[in-house]
Amino acid sequence: MSNLYGWAERNRKIANRFTPGFEALQRDLARRLAVKDTLDRVITAQAQHILALERIYASLPKIDLTAITALIERWMPPNWPPEVDDRAIQKIVNDDGIPVVWVPPREVLAQVLTAGDRETRVAILLANQSALVEGCREVLGEVEHPVYAGQVPLATAALDAFANGHLEAAQALAVAVTDTIVIHRHGRGYGRIARDVVVADIDDLRMAEFRVRLAMAPVARFFTDYWPNRGKEPPTALSRHVTVHFAHIDHYSRENALIAVLLMTSILRTFQDHREVEEELSGSAETVG
Repeated sequence: MSNLYGWAERNRKIANRFTPGFEALQRDLARRLAVKDTLDRVITAQAQHILALERIYASLPKIDLTAITALIERWMPPNWPPEVDDRAIQKIVNDDGIPVVWVPPREVLAQVLTAGDRETRVAILLANQSALVEGCREVLGEVEHPVYAGQVPLATAALDAFANGHLEAAQALAVAVTDTIVIHRHGRGYGRIARDVVVADIDDLRMAEFRVRLAMAPVARFFTDYWPNRGKEPPTALSRHVTVHFAHIDHYSRENALIAVLLMTSILRTFQDHREVEEELSGSAETVG
């Protein structure tokens, strides 16, 4: 009997050693079961929520994506390639003063967008001047709004002059037409206009103003002023101030004449387009000059 008591006592001591571990295991198992139960309830609720959303979505009217696509195309420049680097566009219009809206034609603009600097971009334009002239003719042919009846013949004459090699005449006339259109719309104050038209962030442009803002952005460089008595060299890129007030043969170049007719064409076509929209809303019309 004493041996039996001894065996029982030894096993009780062994059991006592393992009891805390068993109790901890039981508590951990209980926690895990509680978490699993909670997860099961969450998953079930999410599944029910997803099914409810699917039923709601199925009951909604279908969205006409063709209408949305047409609206986007209505405001995006039609000469842009399918894939366009917006930051490259912003740099070209702000820093280079090169138009990108309506002209140049898509194939030429695609090359311009991949160029690394202004010098290369201008070289591409000069190498494609025949295509640019034809592109400008096509775009100017679409300017029929009566508000610009007094400027379209002059714009056409500027383009003809360029095509026939009369670069100085083309530049002077194109600059005059562009200046007339811009001042009529924005009023006097060349410095103010130059500051206002710069596109600070292309991502912030509203769709309805997209074409107009990007068409106007090159005007900032176009309105670069120049005063001989201030000791600075005259700008080599197209400047309305130099062209009109300080005419010099060096400034009347093929490059500047080409940029001038491109900017003139872009501004005229863009402003006609914008005025058509404005007049649809207001029901009124006016003329320039």
